[in-house]
Amino acid sequence: MAEHADLLVTIGDPPTSRKLERPRRVLVRWHTYGGRRVELTMDQVAAAPGRVCVAQVRPEPFPWNAWIPVAAVRPAQMSGDDADRSSSGDGAA
Repeated sequence: MAEHADLLVTIGDPPTSRKLERPRRVLVRWHTYGGRRVELTMDQVAAAPGRVCVAQVRPEPFPWNAWIPVAAVRPAQMSGDDADRSSSGDGAA
């Protein structure tokens, strides 16, 4: 099981959101509950005004989904499989 300290801090669920048709690879610069600043390539799975939802892979059957500020993400440089998984323009990143 992933330690709580390793999970990305979520800023909370927005009042409305939109799930992306396909995940989009993004580079995340944010912090964990343990206080570490991290830079990770992750899947953006949803969008809302001013924030995006990213899925953090962990050993459990389900990812940890964290809502983070849109300013904390940018499109990831894509190659190979990542390019195949990118969306066609959905989302805020």
